[in-house]
Amino acid sequence: MSSIPPSPRPEILGSSFSREEKILTVTVPAYNTEKTLARCLDSLVAGEVLSALDIIVVDDGSRDATGTIADEYGRRCPGSFRVIHQENRGHGSGINRAAAIARGKYFKVLDADDVFLTGNLVPFVGALKSARADVVLTHFYSLNRENGRRRFYRTENIRLGREYSFSDFWSRGKGVRASCRFHGICYSTEFYRSLGLRLSEGVFYEDQEYATLPFRNVRTVLPLDLVLYEYTLGDSGQTVSVFNKIKNIGQIERVLWLLWEDFSSGPWMPEAAADYFVHKMTHILFSYYAAALLMNPDRKAGRAQARTLRESVKARAGCLYRASEARYWGTMALHFMGVSWASLMTLHHTPLYRLLFKAAS
Repeated sequence: MSSIPPSPRPEILGSSFSREEKILTVTVPAYNTEKTLARCLDSLVAGEVLSALDIIVVDDGSRDATGTIADEYGRRCPGSFRVIHQENRGHGSGINRAAAIARGKYFKVLDADDVFLTGNLVPFVGALKSARADVVLTHFYSLNRENGRRRFYRTENIRLGREYSFSDFWSRGKGVRASCRFHGICYSTEFYRSLGLRLSEGVFYEDQEYATLPFRNVRTVLPLDLVLYEYTLGDSGQTVSVFNKIKNIGQIERVLWLLWEDFSSGPWMPEAAADYFVHKMTHILFSYYAAALLMNPDRKAGRAQARTLRESVKARAGCLYRASEARYWGTMALHFMGVSWASLMTLHHTPLYRLLFKAAS
C-alpha cells in the first residue's frame, strides 16, 4: 500500500484566522449516508481553522439518519456548520444551493462518503487566505475499501505554490492534468458565482459539469503541494460502482452531450480552455466505453451501445471522435480479450494497461 506523502506548508501560509472571516466554504451533499457522514464531517473539525470554515451539509431528502447526524454537528459547531434539508433533487442540487449562500472566499465540494486529510486543512486554508487565483488545485488519492489500494493524483512537471495563467499551466502537458478533477478543484467563490452556472439536478455524473464548464472562463490557477482529498471506492451504492455505471449509462451520455453543446455552441473560448474541454469529454467517453464493454455482463449489448455512441460522436463531434479513438479501440481490445472491469483494475499498474491507455490519457 502506498503511504501518504508529507505535504510541506506553502510559504504563503497564514497561521491565524478571524472568527468572522470565512476562508473556505465546504459543501457536503448527502443522501442516505448515515454510515459515512460522521467520518466525513469529523475530518473537517480542525480546531486551528474551524472558525475559518463555512461547512454546508445539504441533506437531499435522506430516508435514514443522515439529517439527524448533520443537525448534531450544526448544534455542536453553529458558527461553522449549516444544514439544509430538502426534497431529493440530486447531488447537483446540493452544490447549487450551497454555492448560492456560500460565505467563504473559496468554495469546494466534499462528498459525504469521502474525507479531507484533517492535518492538511491548516496549510490549505492558510494558502487560500492570501490566494487570488480563480482555481486552486490540490493532490488527492482514491482509496479502495475492498483491497486497501491507493492511487495518487498529483500535479507534476510544474513548480507548485505559485500562480499561473491557465494557458501557461495547461501548456505544461500531461503532468499537470491529474488534479484537474472534481476531487482536486477548489474555486474562488466570487469567480464561480459570476458564471451563473447551475449544474444539472436529478442526474448522476454532473460532477463532470462542475469540473469542466467553469474552465471556459478560468484565467488563473494556483497548484499547491498538498494532498487534501481521500476519494473512497468500493461501495456498491456509489454512482461509480459497476452496477450503477451500467444502470445509469444513459446519464453519462447525457452529460457528455451537455458539455459538447456548451463547447460547440457557446461563446468563443481560448485554445487552452478548448483543449481542456476536449480532454474532459474524452475521459467521459472512456467512462461510457468502459461501462458498456467491460462492465456490462451482456457483452453483445455492450458492444452495440459502444458502437452506437461512437457513430454518433463521429457524426456530431469530429474533434472529439479523433481524440477518443485510441480509448475506444483500447477498450474494445480488452473486451475481445475477455477482460472485465474487475480484472482490469488488477492490471492497472501493469505494462499492458499503460500500453493501451497512457498515450490516450
